[in-house]
Amino acid sequence: MNWDWKKDTCNSREKTKYCCTIKYGQGIVDSLLEEKPWRRSIPQEGKLALASLAQLDVYEFSHWASDVKIDAKTDGIDISVWIENIWLTAQKESWKWESESSYGAKELIFLVCKGWKCTPALLKKVREKRITLADIPRGARKILAKKVELNENEFDYWAQELSVTEEADGFRVRIGVPNIWICADLFQGGTWYWDKPIWGTAGLFGRLPSVLFTWRQKVIYCNTFKELLETLTEKRGKVWGMVLFAHGSRDGRIWENTNVDDSRNWQFDIMRKLDSYRYKLARINMMQCYSGYQGTFVIPLKHLAYVNRLSGDKNSDTWKKEKIENYFRKKYKEFDDSADVEITVVKEISTDGQEVFRLGGRVTINWAGAWFRYGEKITLYRYVNTALLDIDWSGLWEKWNVFE
Repeated sequence: MNWDWKKDTCNSREKTKYCCTIKYGQGIVDSLLEEKPWRRSIPQEGKLALASLAQLDVYEFSHWASDVKIDAKTDGIDISVWIENIWLTAQKESWKWESESSYGAKELIFLVCKGWKCTPALLKKVREKRITLADIPRGARKILAKKVELNENEFDYWAQELSVTEEADGFRVRIGVPNIWICADLFQGGTWYWDKPIWGTAGLFGRLPSVLFTWRQKVIYCNTFKELLETLTEKRGKVWGMVLFAHGSRDGRIWENTNVDDSRNWQFDIMRKLDSYRYKLARINMMQCYSGYQGTFVIPLKHLAYVNRLSGDKNSDTWKKEKIENYFRKKYKEFDDSADVEITVVKEISTDGQEVFRLGGRVTINWAGAWFRYGEKITLYRYVNTALLDIDWSGLWEKWNVFE
């Protein structure tokens, strides 16, 4: 039997018609000659021929052949099959994500693609509007993650506002991705003295390139540490990356453009905000000195002022020492498992001859290791940020000071 299927020239936007005529005398099977038209059916041979022509799976014939008409005429059998166009246009996986055109920078950037292969289960879910992020194939996740520079394994946390619509040329998949770039320049403000350009070198040389390639992103500027934390909270899940210009120290403190060095702003505070995101930012540039410090530092005594009642008392018992030691150990180990904290009680003699007990803290930390839990690409300064160069001035001084 000759199954010579032809595509009809008159088709609608929704369906395409295929026709075939079988002449009498070509071994017409009984399934085509049923007296009752609704009981007539196409034999497997005919289904195979049509599936081959339309490049579809013959085992899914009952799904993609939406309408079948078989007419017995005087000279033969006329067979017509209508196939929904979605089956013909969405025949293979091809995830070529493109940015959706829009005016102005948005907090979320939407990427669209029409590369999802049509299957009976997928078509049913789309039409019932039951598609979720969990349904997106791994291949699609991987390609999208690479395009937006985010982590594929965290797709379910940064991908948002999914929509899948059935169109004539395929399934239109639309996904929102974080698109906010935070530029926190804490060198803005301060006193007339600390506003001098020499103190804002990092901000002067770093702020321009930090936003130079963010023309497609929504840039939010923060001039204080408080504004930064508030923005990270308010825009949770929409932040793609961030840069921070500030003063920094080995113990993780961050302060603004001021000569006050007893700041209570910590790198911890930023990390805690990012913990709630559950995805790594694409880029984090921590431009303050010692943002990526790895080593040991001593906590200055004056920074333990809030435990002065314990440390300034000559009856500083062991339990008080352990209490403070546990406080700092918990504080640092929360972000660096390898952190080591040792608190020592030092006895001093005051000018009036009285014994005074103080506390000193020695901490070993790896800030770089901690930061890489929060970003895919990280810029850090292990030592001092000098015009964007990471320089260990203390180490250089030790090498150059030959007369010491």
